[in-house]
Amino acid sequence: MAMAGDLDREAALMWTCPLRGRPRSENKKLLVSVCYSPEVIAYFKSTSEGWQSRMDGVLRKYVMRHFRSE
Repeated sequence: MAMAGDLDREAALMWTCPLRGRPRSENKKLLVSVCYSPEVIAYFKSTSEGWQSRMDGVLRKYVMRHFRSE
């Protein structure tokens, strides 16, 4: 049976150990549900791993070009 001191030690270790997974990004992204044509998805998926990030990059460039021109 764990004692109160053991639980405090475990809790302290939990906060001092590095977190797993990706580091938090400064550029927060939103989770949304959208529909794209099958050809668009097929193209980006064919570019291999990271296709969602590449798709995001293409859309960001588009927005920046069109935002500046207005």
